[in-house]
Amino acid sequence: MLSPAGSALQTSAHAQSRGGGRGRVFPPLICACSDGRPCGGRGKVCACAVWSVLWRRAEEAAEDKMVLSPVTVLYFAKSAELAGVRSETISVPQEIKSLQLWEEIESRHPRTTMNGTAEKPKDLIRFTNEKLSVDEVSQSVISPSCGAVSLFVGTTRNNFEGKKVISLEYEAYLPMAEAEIRKICDDIRQKWAVGHIAVYHRLGLVPVTEPSVIIAVSSAHRAESLEAVKYGIDTLKATVPVWKKEIYEDESSWKGNKECFWTTAD
Repeated sequence: MLSPAGSALQTSAHAQSRGGGRGRVFPPLICACSDGRPCGGRGKVCACAVWSVLWRRAEEAAEDKMVLSPVTVLYFAKSAELAGVRSETISVPQEIKSLQLWEEIESRHPRTTMNGTAEKPKDLIRFTNEKLSVDEVSQSVISPSCGAVSLFVGTTRNNFEGKKVISLEYEAYLPMAEAEIRKICDDIRQKWAVGHIAVYHRLGLVPVTEPSVIIAVSSAHRAESLEAVKYGIDTLKATVPVWKKEIYEDESSWKGNKECFWTTAD
């Protein structure tokens, strides 16, 4: 089964790895519930017959990622009524993700957006010199289809190795930092079924007790968002180019990130 952010090539590649060879590539199958997300699995029937979209690849993937491939989209139940067709063939990139396919279908048949009631997963990424609001970030990921919101809030503490800390100062290489966080969001969606993701990081001076980083993730059940948040902060610390200066009463010091793989800690 493909996750919402999964590549459509995964199923066919898996079939070939089992010795199927060319001509025995099994096309992926997706069944979407009324909330617009995949449910069930290969060979299973969706319980939400009110709204289902099945799509099937027409030919196996080529090596060139930009080559277009014809895909046959089958509509059933309410989706067929809204689209006004039972099937159609469209050309899409051979490595299209399932969320991109939904968007392509909706652009062709606007009524299939379920009259605007469906929420698309959002990745909210922000670097700012302004004070961070835990309430604002947590509210930004709330979704009617999610029953859990998990948070990580990193704050400035008042001490380090016996020294009194007055504040912290953060600096980031924004183009790379934002790109790395987007990779983290993509990885989270590949690993867990989550709703919205928010990653806010403060820059400049951050006084004691104020948040420097907030990560929020919503999901249908708590396990997924809890694991996703832990993965998010651990990976952010290891890969995102953010530097920190500790400011004491009588001196200051730039501190290396001990968890970051691309630099050596002081």
